[in-house]
Amino acid sequence: MDRDAEDRAGEQERRGDVGGAVGTLVAAEALSSAVELLERHAVRMLADGDVVGLRLAIARIPSRSRTLTLDVADADAAVRCQVGDLGTLEQLAERARTPDDPVLRAWVAAAMAEHFFWQGDLVGLSIAARALEDLPGGDLGSTTFLSVRGRLRRMVAIGRLFGFQADSYEQARTALAPALADFGRAGWEAERVVTAAMFAVTWASVSWDRVHEARLIAAESADQLRALESPYLPLVLTGLAVVCFIEGDLAACHVAADEADEWAGGSLATVTTATTWLRNLATLIGGVPGSESLAAVGAAIDGLRAHLPQGSGTAMVSAASVLADLGRVEEAEEWFGRADLSRDMTPYAFVDREAVAARLGILRGEAEAVDRLEGVVSSMRHLGLGRLAGVNLLRAARDAERGGWDPSTVEHLRREGVASVPEVGRRTLWEALWAQPLAADPAETRDSAGSGPVNAIRVLVPDPIVVRDGKAVTLPDGTARLLAVLIVAHRPLTVDQLAEALWPDAAPEAARVRLNSAIYRMRRLLGLGQDELVRRRPDGIELDAAGAWRVDAWDFWDLSEGSVRDRVAAFESYAGDLCARQLAYDEAVLEARTRLRARFTDLAIELMRGGHVEPRRVAAKMGLLEEDPLLAGELAAALEQAGFKAEASAVRGLYE
Repeated sequence: MDRDAEDRAGEQERRGDVGGAVGTLVAAEALSSAVELLERHAVRMLADGDVVGLRLAIARIPSRSRTLTLDVADADAAVRCQVGDLGTLEQLAERARTPDDPVLRAWVAAAMAEHFFWQGDLVGLSIAARALEDLPGGDLGSTTFLSVRGRLRRMVAIGRLFGFQADSYEQARTALAPALADFGRAGWEAERVVTAAMFAVTWASVSWDRVHEARLIAAESADQLRALESPYLPLVLTGLAVVCFIEGDLAACHVAADEADEWAGGSLATVTTATTWLRNLATLIGGVPGSESLAAVGAAIDGLRAHLPQGSGTAMVSAASVLADLGRVEEAEEWFGRADLSRDMTPYAFVDREAVAARLGILRGEAEAVDRLEGVVSSMRHLGLGRLAGVNLLRAARDAERGGWDPSTVEHLRREGVASVPEVGRRTLWEALWAQPLAADPAETRDSAGSGPVNAIRVLVPDPIVVRDGKAVTLPDGTARLLAVLIVAHRPLTVDQLAEALWPDAAPEAARVRLNSAIYRMRRLLGLGQDELVRRRPDGIELDAAGAWRVDAWDFWDLSEGSVRDRVAAFESYAGDLCARQLAYDEAVLEARTRLRARFTDLAIELMRGGHVEPRRVAAKMGLLEEDPLLAGELAAALEQAGFKAEASAVRGLYE
């Protein structure tokens, strides 16, 4: 072999450029040396997350010169890139039996177990994990063996969580300890850290339990992986985003998802797909589910179907559940009907789907829906998912109240739900919100007498929307401006006053003609009766929301001056500045938008100081802070005092 090539390859290896070293040796026709070098580094590259680099390095070696070890390494790297092939893995498993090499047997089994995990095949995962029973208990003097056996043990522990076996969490945690020990003895610190985070996030995701603990573990793991500059950091940050979402901390969810994308750099489809899904679902919750936001969620689910097929069905069920929370029954039913759980391996996914089906039945007023829900709740408790059962009961209570069920049924569901979640102070933000009676919600869909549906106008959102007989109607600009001006006035306006506000540059007669046409179009668009909502009076034209109409801006003002419970409801109802996107620069509403923002700012600080709203909940509305440094400063100080340093830093970053 060329001595210069050998020296260059040695220098490249010392610098960590394994692929470059392999290329140098292959070019010098020193294939055996290239194979030997790559075999030394393959497991380390996998453990460090450099799977793409490993596959590229292996591809430089002609197939006829590759060893069984390199074939296994390449197949394993493909699994980690989520392009693994089961047929190839089965062939390698058969080849590994011939030399009776426990290291290779363990390696192939670990790769197969992870392949089945990503494919959502719980049975296949269990079968692959049985190889653990035939492996030696010592370390065989091989860090490779310790690493791959640790991975196989990790999959056994994760499989226990997904399988919901008896006492699954405690059993799984016991099974996880040997995996962590293997990684520690092998010196694979990144694998050990990722394993601890993966385990905690998995349990929180499928059970909604130990969420705060999972968040702490994931955050600590992310810090450790940053220090190690590990390629696994985006995966752990994605897990952190998941648990923040489950806690209801949407601001922290966005921060973690953004950092995951930044570190992934677009190279990890799994990460970018999951973070896109989380962001869009969080946006759907925080705003109004119009066609744009629903389309974004749909696009994210298409990505899940391509890169995380076992999660796409669950994602659709989650979207349906969120739409049900928002009272959007038709959209919820559409998404629910599209959910395909055939590739989802968790019993949780199926009981969760049944819970959403029961909730939709409650919203439709089906007599047997409550009994159906209680059967699902019983199944959840049998699986050890008592907290998740409580969450579904609380959400169903709100559904029943929206759907006009008798108060005793509503109270029964809420009481059972409250009893199944932690006490006040230990609940997630979602649990705290859902435990509140719906009557405190200014966007409720029943009138105060409970006699029928309420129509609603929402302008404290980016794009105004009208809910008419339970169906959402998006508004063209002209109708949106007309309604916004009438809402802002909150009193009769003469024809000339209204025309001047809407068309200040038009001639008076032309403006009056436009006004009559605008009112006619709005009545037709919303299906309004002659004297419904917009009324002509001797002293002018006004918006009359008496009876079966609600206006969120008016409710916000009223509630913001009421009891603590009312003020919290007002705070929660503020989903955006007045028509902030559709009428962003419209002078007719600028002054009112400023007044509403100022009241929201004062309210947020007041409730935060009084301990009535957690700083994290205010942080979830960070999108509203861009023009409010006072609120940002108060929020950052409160977050830091409460121990949420990352969130405090993120808020301060808006003004640096």
